[in-house]
Amino acid sequence: MNQIKLFIQQKNIVINNLSLNFNDIKDIKEKTKLINFKNIQEDIYLFQENIYYLGEEGKIFIDIYKKEIDILFNDYFYLTKNILESKIIQNFFNLYPLLKSYCVLKSAPVLEFKGPELAWNSLLFIYDSKQASIRLNISF
Repeated sequence: MNQIKLFIQQKNIVINNLSLNFNDIKDIKEKTKLINFKNIQEDIYLFQENIYYLGEEGKIFIDIYKKEIDILFNDYFYLTKNILESKIIQNFFNLYPLLKSYCVLKSAPVLEFKGPELAWNSLLFIYDSKQASIRLNISF
């Protein structure tokens, strides 16, 4: 299983032993040429194997043009009240307890994190009712 590590204080993601430093776009473009990535659209790459993050399997997409990362979790989740009831969100809070004070429930399906400690411009959890899944969107 491909473990992913997301470093909130720096613009860095590690998939297994592959480190992606988002302060260096040229480095990202070079690493997306590796065999594990598939170019699915201009400047959008899919890591072809499932990743494992926050206790769930998912897919990771990198959009170099928009400077975004999306992790689409495979687990189906049906929203009854708001996104906070998801075990993915609870696992995120357990992993990064200090970030609870930076979260804002924008609407029932959208949870946003903003704060000076975050290196990322935006970190959002978004519930997609059509796919019954949660997506983590990070922009840098």
